[in-house]
Amino acid sequence: MKRKIHIRIAEITIAIEWEDRNLQCKLHRIYPPFFSNGKSDIVLRLRERTHDVFLGKKVFDCAPVWKLYRGNGNGNWIISLFADEKDPYAERVMLLHPSLRYGELYVQKPARDSSFTIDPFTGPTAELLMVQYLAKGKGIIIHSCGITLGGKGILFVGHSGTGKSTMARFCRDGANVSILSDDRIIVRKKDGVFWMYGTPWHGEEALSSSRGYPLDKIYFIKHARRNQITKPTGIEATSKLLSCSFPPFWDKKGMNFTLDFLSELSKQVPCRELGFLPDRGVVRLIKSMN
Repeated sequence: MKRKIHIRIAEITIAIEWEDRNLQCKLHRIYPPFFSNGKSDIVLRLRERTHDVFLGKKVFDCAPVWKLYRGNGNGNWIISLFADEKDPYAERVMLLHPSLRYGELYVQKPARDSSFTIDPFTGPTAELLMVQYLAKGKGIIIHSCGITLGGKGILFVGHSGTGKSTMARFCRDGANVSILSDDRIIVRKKDGVFWMYGTPWHGEEALSSSRGYPLDKIYFIKHARRNQITKPTGIEATSKLLSCSFPPFWDKKGMNFTLDFLSELSKQVPCRELGFLPDRGVVRLIKSMN
């Protein structure tokens, strides 16, 4: 009997399927708010790995966590995760059809266990799947904190350590404020409007939401000696978005889409640089700009 779990992130539904009665699928506690039903955009089938999976040609290496291969002749994408770990049962291989509509996740069964429980989205598994799918003209993941303030969607974009979780902490107790994520946001375009969506992949504050809102403004954040807002040039804004995004460097078509998408995003949505002190005065400054 086939069993399923549906996850919906940024209006993209992933169905996880398995038939092995000895296999139990248990997702991390961050995922239940994203549980869903309905038609699947991506179907990921869980399989016990009983033989070596042919990997093909290596096209990207992010050792020791993951490596990406391209299948010879069939165009499949193959992602090997945790192959360099000391625990052989941590290793998994995700094989994705070129269409990205379906794939298979091969997991190793622990020795001597007749039944076993796995989290199919351990580590960056779900993010890598989404990066691949979004690159097919669907959108992009941006390293950012996303909030709504008075119904308006705001992104605070920055690398690790620039203050995304700090901004989320300052904003979360305010009136008419919702936090979508304090670390990773998906941006997509719908009916000519850019939307931002929460993801399960949160930061230090562990804040995430499955909701989405139209995007009204983008701030590139950094720590500073005073709270101040300046305006970058168009090409600077695009460059900053790219440097804080998760683009498919290994996929020429995907990169072309990503560059065009970010260029259009920086032109359509107002972008500002925000230097701030670690106090709630920055929230008052942001409110005065909206």
